[in-house]
Amino acid sequence: MLSKDKFEEIIVSTRSKSKLLELKEIYPEINIAENNKDLAKKAKYIFICVKQPEVKGVLDEIKEFLDHNKHVISLAGAITIENREEDFPFAVEIKSCAPGFFGFYF
Repeated sequence: MLSKDKFEEIIVSTRSKSKLLELKEIYPEINIAENNKDLAKKAKYIFICVKQPEVKGVLDEIKEFLDHNKHVISLAGAITIENREEDFPFAVEIKSCAPGFFGFYF
């Protein structure tokens, strides 16, 4: 579990600003990014939590802000991340993990 003083390190972004405001009411310490690009500029660990067909679009949107210090984790099931790694001219770490019944599988 993340300690309360670490919530300030969390940056979130989504298309639905109302969902972000609801989340901010529950966790006032979190930071809200204006958009995915803004998040990618600031975050070291980026969790992509969209459906499988949308992953490519999100990666294309943020790739100019990724470098060898960034870690990208996709929660979309059945996506092959390895074929996306060749789209980046540097060593960005991209991992896929699928949520399972008992937790996450990397």
